Amino acid sequence: LQSVEGRLEGLADELARFTRLRREADQKGLVAALYGFQEDLPDALTSALANSFRRIGMLHQARQLEQLESNEPAEILARTRELSRRARSVDIDRIVVLWDEFGRHVQRLLADGRSDELDQLQVLAEFSARSKSPAVSLVVLLHRSLLGYAAEASPAVRKEWSKIEGRFAQHHDVDDSADLYRLVADVAAAARPEGPSFGAEELDRMTRASA
Repeated sequence: LQSVEGRLEGLADELARFTRLRREADQKGLVAALYGFQEDLPDALTSALANSFRRIGMLHQARQLEQLESNEPAEILARTRELSRRARSVDIDRIVVLWDEFGRHVQRLLADGRSDELDQLQVLAEFSARSKSPAVSLVVLLHRSLLGYAAEASPAVRKEWSKIEGRFAQHHDVDDSADLYRLVADVAAAARPEGPSFGAEELDRMTRASA
């Protein structure tokens, strides 16, 4: 965490201070990193937390988690409670479930006719909101809103998904157009080094004119 603090200072001072205080107090947390479609969410979550235990040197706890018997996919609540209990027993005070490319999971459920399995996400969201020891955060990353993936789904599915979406606080990250223009200019210059190039002043003028 100490190397991360230096990168956060000046960019997010409050977060840098929070990170420093946790490190100085020797507080430990776990990150369950998930990506894309997950066939069996309880097993995927267990494996991700086992890997997180391994990253912080708790090999015994990691092996114990890997030996847990598989539950039915619908029993996500029982598995999550067990994972939380085991984390608390070794003084883990925070768990973050970070699910990147979650839209791929949604698309696969729709394609396979398993849209009702998204209820597992609602169970996780409700568990996270109520958890205090350890505190649990659930973060899913998508390219559009949850309902945006269900444009062709039945009204019943859209209604249920709207309830699930309502469990989350939404944060939008929109790329700045000037940064995109600079990226395009860099790619064009690299692809055609023999062609004319724009100076910084000319590029700034173009991006202001396009705004």
